[in-house]
Amino acid sequence: MSVDKAWKERGVGDLKINIRPGHSSNGNKTTARFLLRADGSHRVVLNSPINKLIKVQDPTGGPPKGRTACFAAFDMEGKLTLMQVKVCFSIFFF
Repeated sequence: MSVDKAWKERGVGDLKINIRPGHSSNGNKTTARFLLRADGSHRVVLNSPINKLIKVQDPTGGPPKGRTACFAAFDMEGKLTLMQVKVCFSIFFF
């Protein structure tokens, strides 16, 4: 079995953290997910649960610095995959 380590761009869009408060259907546990939809097509690029075991690091394995972070998440096929996210912040004034 070979492992493809080539970089594959999945899309650009806003990374959101959806938090669902606890209620009786999930045992009163609060759950959270990463959600990323591609700009333009709104195709789901990332939809993965967040838990306490997820470690966010820089690409070399150290603490995140700069605008790039890596973490393990489930891809759209349900496989655990290393994701690399480049973060840009936008500030909106109303």
